[in-house]
Amino acid sequence: MKKLVEFSLWLVAFTFLTFAVFFVTKIREREIVLVDLSTRACWLNTEQQVDLTVKEPLERMIDDAEKEGMCLVVSSGYRTKEEQERIIEKYGDLAEETDKSEHLTGLAVDIIACPMTNGKRDDSAERLELRKPFDQLPEYKWLSENAGEYGFIQTYKEEAWHWRFYER
Repeated sequence: MKKLVEFSLWLVAFTFLTFAVFFVTKIREREIVLVDLSTRACWLNTEQQVDLTVKEPLERMIDDAEKEGMCLVVSSGYRTKEEQERIIEKYGDLAEETDKSEHLTGLAVDIIACPMTNGKRDDSAERLELRKPFDQLPEYKWLSENAGEYGFIQTYKEEAWHWRFYER
């Protein structure tokens, strides 16, 4: 009888611990719901995806920036592990390790400047200023001053183009 009680206590403890680990893991996990960004928000003819929670504030931020004469586009959104590995192969140490990339969450985007004509995005226009590093452009200054209002932060100071949505 003593062994049966010990086994029962062990089984209850094991079940509780298993449930606790499962519960904590589920809290930490987030289901990613990928959606396409509008053509206006994407660089050239690319198709970019982000998590559903990011789409509306990101596209609103891009639209509001344009109203103030800034042209912003997303050059990279959600990435699979395979896509991140290809980026690591291409850029080496400049890219984040596959399992640490914020792009895997669907919450991070790389934002760059684009050419404009008469206050509207115009990919056929030439804008020599775009040859400068992004952090030297007025679009970067605008993002630095305004992105927080839309829920975005620059998570890596050495990557002026990399912005992550944080859930408020």
